[in-house]
Amino acid sequence: MQSRKMLRQDGFEAATAWCAGCAVSYLLLSVLGSMIGSILLEKWRLGPGAGASIVRYEWVAWCANLAFSTLGLVIPILLALGLGHLPRCQLRWKMPKKAVLLPALIVYLGGAQVAGIAASLIGQATGSTQVISIPQSGAACVLAFFVLCVIPPVLEETLFRGAMQGFLRPYGLWLAVVGQAVPFALLHGSASAAFFALLAGIFFGWLAEYSDSILPGMVLHFINNVMAFVQMALINNGAGGTAQMISILCLILLPIMGLVVLIWWIRQGGLLQKLERVSRVDRLLYSAPWMLTQIFLLIFCLFLA
Repeated sequence: MQSRKMLRQDGFEAATAWCAGCAVSYLLLSVLGSMIGSILLEKWRLGPGAGASIVRYEWVAWCANLAFSTLGLVIPILLALGLGHLPRCQLRWKMPKKAVLLPALIVYLGGAQVAGIAASLIGQATGSTQVISIPQSGAACVLAFFVLCVIPPVLEETLFRGAMQGFLRPYGLWLAVVGQAVPFALLHGSASAAFFALLAGIFFGWLAEYSDSILPGMVLHFINNVMAFVQMALINNGAGGTAQMISILCLILLPIMGLVVLIWWIRQGGLLQKLERVSRVDRLLYSAPWMLTQIFLLIFCLFLA
């Protein structure tokens, strides 16, 4: 019995270490990719691209962004599957067992409006906000769409709700959900973005467990990013009034719709079915690799991003 307990503890330490390793490798690869991309872009600008138009410069810059952002997510996933020996089934790349997409979408979008206001207030109070500009040229805008709206939903969900949550899943549902949501939040690089990402990461993580699939989370993640992308594109193209009107309508309607659907969902009984499986999330506090990684990511989020 004692040896079995020690074996389980060793397995937990290895799982948290791999979860931490995925987060750190993602961060380091992202920073390295950004540095290499900037150097290559500058060499191109001073060499073959000397005198290039802004439109062409934007296109080349977003090409580099697309390549390095993809590699920064793909490599940790491959390391988790290869060196980490994570079974592919733990990624939960399969059709969901429950028809949850529509209610989950309405609840998420409603909650996102409220969370967005709180995140904005946190950003104003801390001075830590994140602004992403959208290129105006057509080709570069398409590339930016892939970088901001396609790559993150597919690969971030695979890395965080798939691989990292998969490593921690054997040790408890909520431990796995929180264990991936915290680094997911801190890797967003500002206080406002981290707050919003923490809530989103918890919701997406729970949804992956509830539906036994990361595909619903991908769809929600995609829709969330597309809405933000469209709003930024409208502002950049001088349609700030339209963007503000859409934001006000979403702020009024979506939380009400989300609350109604949430109440209906709870009354159906299925929503709370897996919430009863509460695991000891505090075990994460006693994992040195996981805790040291979060401290490192917190320092990065507050001072280095």
